[in-house]
Amino acid sequence: MPRKLRYHSSDFSEANMEAYSYGPPPPAPPPPAANSPRKRLYIGLSAAGGAVTLALVIALIVMSVKMLTGAFQEPSKALSVYTDALIRKDYQGAYNMTSTGFHTSSSLDDVVKFHENVTNQIGALKSVKQTYWHIDTRNGENSSTIQAEMQFEHGSRIFEFDLVEEKGTWRVFRYHAVTPAAAGVN
Repeated sequence: MPRKLRYHSSDFSEANMEAYSYGPPPPAPPPPAANSPRKRLYIGLSAAGGAVTLALVIALIVMSVKMLTGAFQEPSKALSVYTDALIRKDYQGAYNMTSTGFHTSSSLDDVVKFHENVTNQIGALKSVKQTYWHIDTRNGENSSTIQAEMQFEHGSRIFEFDLVEEKGTWRVFRYHAVTPAAAGVN
């Protein structure tokens, strides 16, 4: 049989209630700190400083890319002028775009013979596509190596051109065939 609990009114007296007490209620949580003007100022200054730093980094990257692109453009333009003259068979104009070092090792007649030999083997030069660029500065002298795919009437060949900067102007210093089929063609 289930047991019944009985309570007496004396069980709920004030003295007995204190025995069941667990202490005073917990204190109310403190109100959230009001945003002080100083805190807002520091946050604003931090955000502004971060934005300025980011803008400076982006500006430096953009300037570096422009300088690097500009550095590659000059030798690339010089080679384009040289190869455009070869396409037109303007060997004198092409020879004028070469360096003094080129002139000491090759004459205009050597250039004409070389390109006539190439033309006899694989046809006339139709177009040139530059595929690789490298610029180097040593002892204050600038040089560049550019590989170019030269498209002829009966095939294409890869040539590597070395250019040097003489008195602010980029000039062809030497070049040679890279592809095996053109290796016999000097």
